[in-house]
Amino acid sequence: MKRLFAAVMFGVLLAAAACSGSGETTSPSGEDAPAQAVVNYLQAKVAGNRDGVRDLLCSALESQLDREALSFSGVNAALENAACSTGADGTTVTCTGQIAAVYGLESRTFPLSRYNVVQEDGQWRWCGEAAP
Repeated sequence: MKRLFAAVMFGVLLAAAACSGSGETTSPSGEDAPAQAVVNYLQAKVAGNRDGVRDLLCSALESQLDREALSFSGVNAALENAACSTGADGTTVTCTGQIAAVYGLESRTFPLSRYNVVQEDGQWRWCGEAAP
């Protein structure tokens, strides 16, 4: 009986440890779907993946597709240490980390910030930077 109790408690502790955390990371399982959409959008943007950006861009910003998708074209860019979480309002996502870009011999970093998100057609989409 003690072994069964110990096994159950170990499982509960393991599950609790897996669920706890800072809330800054996202998972593909959809636990924080708005935050995951922002991470996916940022990854598509730094990769210059026009189709990926289009799929994750809100309809209000469709006219800015090329600007967003080509922001880092011709440079070596990478998303570094990105961690995002959705705010209590459900319409903003706050991210830490940065985009690192190399322009010729010059390296620049662009810190991640807060972004607006909307749900359209059952999918969360990036909809611009949020006011500070």
